[in-house]
Amino acid sequence: MNDKVFTFPVRGRSYRVFFEFVDGRGPWTGPLTSLVCVLSPDGAHSRLSSNPPVQVAETGIGYVDLSPDEMMCSSIQVMPLTSQVRARCLAQTVVPLTMEPEL
Repeated sequence: MNDKVFTFPVRGRSYRVFFEFVDGRGPWTGPLTSLVCVLSPDGAHSRLSSNPPVQVAETGIGYVDLSPDEMMCSSIQVMPLTSQVRARCLAQTVVPLTMEPEL
């Protein structure tokens, strides 16, 4: 099967999720320390992402690449965390689409 890159989440395919950290004044600036990403495919259980999250320069913007195994779900909650006290990031829910194989 041809491994295509999609701009939308597809079940069983890698997907890059972008996120942004903010503080009380607006977008976060500076390094984010101890950056991790917690995943929850069912809302009850959680684990760290298999790939580490990446911060873009010293902005509050970053991303995490979800593996095909992590995308084998009906939905997955992605919650980036850091040890910076004031930095906050909203959790996102990714809903992978099921694609029919090409003939």
